[in-house]
Amino acid sequence: MLQQGGYSATDNAMTEIALALAMGFFAIMVLAIVSMGAGSPTSDGVAEMPTKKRILASALVPASTSDATGATTVSSKDRLVFFYGGHFYDSTLKRFLPENLGRGGRVILAVPPTLSMSESLDVRAKVNTSDLIVTTLDRAWIERLKDLR
Repeated sequence: MLQQGGYSATDNAMTEIALALAMGFFAIMVLAIVSMGAGSPTSDGVAEMPTKKRILASALVPASTSDATGATTVSSKDRLVFFYGGHFYDSTLKRFLPENLGRGGRVILAVPPTLSMSESLDVRAKVNTSDLIVTTLDRAWIERLKDLR
């Protein structure tokens, strides 16, 4: 028997089920929205990184302050290292072993954006320095390094 103004046990159960279904559909909707905004690969299959997440090639010159684009400022003491195709390249685009990197200044390591997380961590471990900045190569750098092979 129902009390006046009260709810029965079956009404409460149906409310709980409706709430659970609504939460499930909301979670699926959020996942769909996030996955659609993750970015799409470009024509060469390399996903383009937002400008504020990488060091711009034009920013790889000595400067005294950081600019408004969020690019990392590179000093003359910093060393630029590229990793592409399983090899390390120095700033003159000559192959070298990471053990021969030497000391002094920051090391800026640029890796392809298609490198997996575990591969990136392995490459980072090979560059044995305490002051390391890891960034991704943009399309222009990837094309330039392809020409070296």
